[in-house]
Amino acid sequence: MNDGPGDDLNCDDFDTQEEAQEVYEQNTDDPNQLDGDNDGTACEALP
Repeated sequence: MNDGPGDDLNCDDFDTQEEAQEVYEQNTDDPNQLDGDNDGTACEALP
């Protein structure tokens, strides 16, 4: 997966919450809006 700056990712692009969390933690400003409720956990609905 290419997760560099300028990419537009959403939760559907990940198989697991852990994968989404890794991308989120690279930039907690959350430009991809992976943390919809701003609690620090990305894509909580993913397994």
